[in-house]
Amino acid sequence: MSSTDQWVKLIVVLLILVNVSVMIIGYFTNKFPSLAAIVNIAEGASVILYWIIPQLQIEQHIFESREILVLLLEVMVIVLAMVYILAARKSPGLKTMQILFFGIHLTVLVLGLIFIVTFKMNRLM
Repeated sequence: MSSTDQWVKLIVVLLILVNVSVMIIGYFTNKFPSLAAIVNIAEGASVILYWIIPQLQIEQHIFESREILVLLLEVMVIVLAMVYILAARKSPGLKTMQILFFGIHLTVLVLGLIFIVTFKMNRLM
């Protein structure tokens, strides 16, 4: 197993642990939606940066509808999380959205870890 594979697995496991610790801390402090919004901003920004960095090195850009859809959803996650953090009055709809997006990110991380452990890939990018 290459060291790159080990680093990717380690990063995904650490991200899962961060999400689980946010859930636990948020449960005991009753600040889960606020903490989830911060984590949603960080995860959304990391997905967008992960996509932008290789795009800067490519000469001919071909955008698939799936990747545009994922990027737009991540931008929506970031915007809604920032609205939730900056809003003076926290609406129940925004709280629900933060919890939903947090759960989606956590589910994708867990499924990604299962995929990485199950299948051997030569390169991620």
